[in-house]
Amino acid sequence: MPPKQPTPIPLFYRVAFLIIDPLIAVWGAYMNIFTPQVTVNAFVPSSLSPYQPLQSFLLHQIAGGLLTCAILDVFLLRQTNELWIWRTQQWAQLAYDVVILGSQAYSWGLQGRLSLAVLRVEDYGSFAITALVGLVRTLFLVGAGLKRKGGKLQ
Repeated sequence: MPPKQPTPIPLFYRVAFLIIDPLIAVWGAYMNIFTPQVTVNAFVPSSLSPYQPLQSFLLHQIAGGLLTCAILDVFLLRQTNELWIWRTQQWAQLAYDVVILGSQAYSWGLQGRLSLAVLRVEDYGSFAITALVGLVRTLFLVGAGLKRKGGKLQ
């Protein structure tokens, strides 16, 4: 077996994208598939709109997207130190994060819950997790902590 090449990806990002991010995604997929009523209540309080089992297929589709992200993190990124592949994966997942955050804000607006005073712990938690992971992705994509050579990321 040839010696492993040194990685240009700092340890912080490797832990974030190879361990933490896939665990969050798998947990979200599990919740969407096996506890859909909890997931729906986390985004839309049951007092405003009770869970409708006929809509659970939508949550299963979201779970599929989350599992796709986790599989790419765990299997693709572990196979390469190519920065362009890591960056491409993070751009794709950042787009997903932005859509999730935007849809949460849109939903809160429809519910009349855009005031911080009426948001619940579940609201803050789900938003904060996605925003924090999105921030880490953004830092990676702008090159924070990555080596540069002649102004170009290495």
